[in-house]
Amino acid sequence: GGAHGRQFAYPQHVVDPEATQEELYAMFMPARVEAFVHGVNVNIMCYGQTGSGKTHTMFGPPGLMAEAGSGRFGMDMCPDYGLCPRG
Repeated sequence: GGAHGRQFAYPQHVVDPEATQEELYAMFMPARVEAFVHGVNVNIMCYGQTGSGKTHTMFGPPGLMAEAGSGRFGMDMCPDYGLCPRG
């Protein structure tokens, strides 16, 4: 089924634990950012058991967002940023 008769397909991926944040972004985000810019609703979701790295995938290691917010990185791209700060 689907909402209001529409069908939805959700891709399913298991990401290699050795993948870098930059590689993960390159795999999933450019097409989604482009679609969003053109008015398409976009959703990014991480699903997994406790401790499996969902928050790390979305935002980076603990404390990184506080460091970024303090201006430590200026306008530079930190290689540890997760998906959301890169977008």
